[in-house]
Amino acid sequence: MRISRFAAILSGMFIAVSIQTFAAVDVEITIDAGKPVRELDKNYIGSGAEHYDYYFGSAIKNKNSVQAIKDMNLKWLRFPNGTSAQFYLWDKPMQSYSPHKNKFALSSSDILTACKQMGLEPVFQINTYQFRGKSGSSFEDSKVLLAPGNISQAADYAARWVRLLKGRVSWWEIGNEDWIYWTGQQYAVIANKFAKYIKKANPKAKTIIQGFVGRYDGKFNSADADTWMPDLLNNADPDLFDAISLHLYLSGQIPGRKNETFEQQTASMLAAVDFSKDLEKVCREVKQTNPKWQLWVTEFNAFQKDEEGPGGIMLMQNISHGLVVCDWIGKMLEMGVDRMSFHALTGHPCFQFIDVGKWTTPDDPHYTVPGLAIMAFSKYFSGELLKTQVKNNVPQLKADFQRRMHKVKSADIVSHSYDPVSAYAAMDAARGKLTVILINRNLENKLSVCLKLNGLDGKISDNIMMKTLGEGLDITANNITKYDTVQWHERVVTAKELKHLILSPATINVINIPLNK
Repeated sequence: MRISRFAAILSGMFIAVSIQTFAAVDVEITIDAGKPVRELDKNYIGSGAEHYDYYFGSAIKNKNSVQAIKDMNLKWLRFPNGTSAQFYLWDKPMQSYSPHKNKFALSSSDILTACKQMGLEPVFQINTYQFRGKSGSSFEDSKVLLAPGNISQAADYAARWVRLLKGRVSWWEIGNEDWIYWTGQQYAVIANKFAKYIKKANPKAKTIIQGFVGRYDGKFNSADADTWMPDLLNNADPDLFDAISLHLYLSGQIPGRKNETFEQQTASMLAAVDFSKDLEKVCREVKQTNPKWQLWVTEFNAFQKDEEGPGGIMLMQNISHGLVVCDWIGKMLEMGVDRMSFHALTGHPCFQFIDVGKWTTPDDPHYTVPGLAIMAFSKYFSGELLKTQVKNNVPQLKADFQRRMHKVKSADIVSHSYDPVSAYAAMDAARGKLTVILINRNLENKLSVCLKLNGLDGKISDNIMMKTLGEGLDITANNITKYDTVQWHERVVTAKELKHLILSPATINVINIPLNK
């Protein structure tokens, strides 16, 4: 009887100790190494350069800037990159529109030389707006050029660029945000014609048709992805295209709420990234309709309005910006996006990855915080994407965000709960490593994390490198005036420590785990 009572007491003590140990860990993350989700595209992450970006033009002529860009380990470069592509005349670059007083234009050969220097795959955009028109041509002129009787001439202009480059560019994206001007059906007709001419000029060329996420109401057209995408997919020739591209932008500002703190705005952006229902729907539609097409996001970024900022945009470039960008990459990979391009590499002070001239010189380039944050993926995350499961022992976080970016309606304001820690994992068997990225989305509190790695018994080495970005800093910290304010810090951890990691608030944490053979 005494033995039974003693055993019961011991059992109770054991349960109590187990509960206390369990409760001491805020978040449990389980990774199953034996069940990969998919193989990641080796060139999944890139950026872009506008034809009038004289900062990039200076960078590619300077060995320090070239090396700094190479060290980011980006894989591809989009050119002329965005709206500027709709004004680019490939056969007379200097006559292309530029917002700068001092005329400057990058040529195809400039970009191909730069890509070779920096190990980047070139991805070129076709002009579907002006073609051979004057720099000041209007959309009315464009409609004439794209009319049924004239579109062959416009498509041939693009095809001659393809022939000129003789296979040195494999990927060609047709237009830029043409949903501003056309219905899904109209753009599909345009894209079909261009793709036929491009593939006739180079049968090995790969073409990218544009898709659309969200809603837009503008001067020339109103578009909603719920109707625009089906119209596109029903009229595009699936055999003419190899990928579809999407553009994603978000803001933490909510119309009508003027007194929200920057912390609240950051939480809104993180909630929007975690939600991503609109992107998820489009990805699902594409895969169901044209499963052979790759999914690309050729532009993504976070931005906020600020009347006093450059071009009316808030100059963030801080830890908040880095957290959002890094989390977004992981989310896109989870949703099946094959490639993505951050807008942009250099040039615009609110968006650039690396500063080579705005606050410094090409001889002394400096990474912005988003530029540092993206390297969590570009430098370390490769191989097979693994599924992660998050179990919270603390409450989820919650924030409101605007689901649409254009002409927001009250129904577009969404309240969303999300995990305090986001987790992404990839195993690269060829390199003998497992990489785990943990982002503490709690902006105020440290969190303890237990990392459970299934299927790796006896394979985990103790020489584990953990790198952290943002530790001990406010989310507004940046590298704009003091270039080394935000840096990666690293330390060695053991396999045992993975069971109880402490993540500082608002940090990105990269854990590189070497695997024993």
